Amino acid sequence: MNDVNFKSKIKCIIDNYLKSNELQDPRLEPDLRALYKQLGQEQLLSPAWSQQFGGLDLGQQANLFVLEELVSRGLSETLYLLSVHFVGGILNIAGSESQKKRFLPEIAAGRTFFSILYTEPTSGSDLSVAAKSCR
Repeated sequence: MNDVNFKSKIKCIIDNYLKSNELQDPRLEPDLRALYKQLGQEQLLSPAWSQQFGGLDLGQQANLFVLEELVSRGLSETLYLLSVHFVGGILNIAGSESQKKRFLPEIAAGRTFFSILYTEPTSGSDLSVAAKSCR
């Protein structure tokens, strides 16, 4: 797939999504999982990743183009950044083959999403203390 086709396909999918999914309350983040699933079906959610894991081998600029399109349309990028860039990026670099085979295709297809939880022992959000108090 060349650069022009890749970009026009992403724009078309996002345009169609926006036409059929009116954003109800601009103060709330919309649930974009259906859009991500549509992009994933075309291997466009994580196009920089290898084809083996659901991408198109287009290089990191391709993932950044997806991000740019989301942001330029006023769509939340939080779930995309957390799932594709952060967790997917870490798995691509440092994950075991087993982890890559299990998680990357699911992320690329828009079927699996991630959150990241940070903990700071001196700030009152120490997860180890919270876990102990729940026992």
